[in-house]
Amino acid sequence: MMLYAFAVENLAKAVLIACGTKATEKMRLAKTLNTHDLIALVKAIGLSIDGETNQLLQRMTRFISSGRYPVLTHPHPVEFGDGIAIPQDFNCALTLLQRLDDALRLAAPGEDIGTRNLREL
Repeated sequence: MMLYAFAVENLAKAVLIACGTKATEKMRLAKTLNTHDLIALVKAIGLSIDGETNQLLQRMTRFISSGRYPVLTHPHPVEFGDGIAIPQDFNCALTLLQRLDDALRLAAPGEDIGTRNLREL
């Protein structure tokens, strides 16, 4: 699920950049993009998310923090419900990834980013 979380983060940031967000400021990653908060990134795009997706994004954000930073960079509460519900979480993640992929295609219509449906993978 951590890799799905990385994919959500990268696709969300790609959509923001395709929509005109500056990637860098003063030779550093722009503050808008310098986050792993998936809820904030998805909301910045303007995608509506339901309660199930919101909860999954909260857990995925913690998966990213735990995977990237084995020693915490800042304190955050450990949630004992941070497990994965199979197949619901995977289906929810795939649906979200497809929506982000669709958003990227709309934001960058002239770019050749392929035509594969994520559910075919």
